[in-house]
Amino acid sequence: PTVQIAHITAGFLVEEFSKQYVVAARSLGNPWRRIRSRNVFRNILSPVILTVASSVRWLVGELIVVEFLFDWEGLGNLLAQTLIPPAASTRSVNEGLIFLNPPVAAGVLVSFTLLFLLTDLAATVMARIFDPRLRGE
Repeated sequence: PTVQIAHITAGFLVEEFSKQYVVAARSLGNPWRRIRSRNVFRNILSPVILTVASSVRWLVGELIVVEFLFDWEGLGNLLAQTLIPPAASTRSVNEGLIFLNPPVAAGVLVSFTLLFLLTDLAATVMARIFDPRLRGE
């Protein structure tokens, strides 16, 4: 996810630096530091925040696979044990008691859903705070 965030940020920076207002600000004698901090970074901050929130979803999805493969304890492993039949994994028969157990599956899925919703809500609120174009004023 770090590479994806860096790639998106670099793309937005290149696009923003080629815009006319940057050229005009530079021709008026504004230093690069002021142009970058006051104009360019503020304009790309909201898409970068939304990209970071998207990366959190990918991290959680990968967490499920990694916890299951390395047999680490956590919500990802619990979800995998709940959804994957015991014969398909290397687990013992006693651990298969949670396979398709509705309360366990519902609890884990609600936890992940709540995490995704809170992450998206925080990213959207932060994007609206930092970008006045999204405020709808």
